[in-house]
Amino acid sequence: MGYEQGGIAALQCSITAYTPSEAYIIGTQGYIYIPKFFWRAETVNLFLKKEQTTTIFSLPPIGFGYCYEILEVARCLRNNLC
Repeated sequence: MGYEQGGIAALQCSITAYTPSEAYIIGTQGYIYIPKFFWRAETVNLFLKKEQTTTIFSLPPIGFGYCYEILEVARCLRNNLC
């Protein structure tokens, strides 16, 4: 996928094939790594190129998956953002 400002996205998904079930969000200053299983992640790793550091953020486990996404959609709907 291409975006107006030059960004790209490479997405892969399958219900029947084995995939790593992890996610990377890569930018010019570093990347965010969400280990498996990204839809119910308990940690998120932030790597900054300039500082050569990795910070690990712990997420409180809630539900059985996609809860953070559901909460964000609800927030957007409440605030007429979509």
